[in-house]
Amino acid sequence: MKTLMAIFATFLLSTAMARAQTPVSYSEDGRVLFTVEVPDFWSVRTGGPREIARSEDDAPQLVPRVLALEPTVDRGTWMGLMSPPAVPDLASARRYMGQLSRFLALDVEVGPPVVRRISGRPAEVFAGTGRREGQQLQFTVAAIELPGRRVAVVAAVLEAGADPAFIEALNAVFASFRAIR
Repeated sequence: MKTLMAIFATFLLSTAMARAQTPVSYSEDGRVLFTVEVPDFWSVRTGGPREIARSEDDAPQLVPRVLALEPTVDRGTWMGLMSPPAVPDLASARRYMGQLSRFLALDVEVGPPVVRRISGRPAEVFAGTGRREGQQLQFTVAAIELPGRRVAVVAAVLEAGADPAFIEALNAVFASFRAIR
């Protein structure tokens, strides 16, 4: 699992070999914040802002609209993209992601951030592992500064048993990310 995670993070930090195919925009109040290209034979779902909690005893967390991508043939691979309105910079994004990590997985282990540029914008990329519904998973999460004091949060997840061939497609989506000015 750790070897696959290292390959995933390495591919993310290099140029993606595959090209995503269909452009999709993430917008709020009629303003496009960013676009990505979705690979052929992947599904796109959206969900509006809502509060979620892991259990009845847990304090709810506000989650903005999420753009979810997954291959039509493998439910163990998925990607979520969002731009929380109250997250203006990378430092705030780190805190926000720390609060949301318990919704992504349990027993989360995250490596140190890799500082880089995505779409010409400052970004921090984190790779980690955890468990979700009893299954091991690995993930890469990127926080990308957007114009107008906003941040995009992009999470790519491979659950145990997922086809590692989808790493190339996930990296193509990351490579296609474009912040809109």
